[in-house]
Amino acid sequence: LQLLDPFAAWEGTDLKGLKLLIKAKGKCTTDHISMAGPWLKFRGHLDNISNNLLIGAVNFFNEKTDNVKNQLTG
Repeated sequence: LQLLDPFAAWEGTDLKGLKLLIKAKGKCTTDHISMAGPWLKFRGHLDNISNNLLIGAVNFFNEKTDNVKNQLTG
C-alpha cells in the first residue's frame, strides 16, 4: 500500500462556489468508476489507480467518455 501524508484538519466550514471536473451522465456502475482488468495490478497505489478513475463514465458536461471539460476555460 502507498503511504499517504495526513490531510490538514477540516476547518468546519462548507466549501462554496466549487467547480466540478466531471459529473457522470446516465448509468454509472463500479465498472465505469474504476474498471478492472490491467488496472488491478495497481490496487493499493493511489497515484496509479487514480489514473483509472471514471474512465468509463460519460461526462455530463460534454457527453464524452474518458474526457473532462475545463469548467474555467471551456
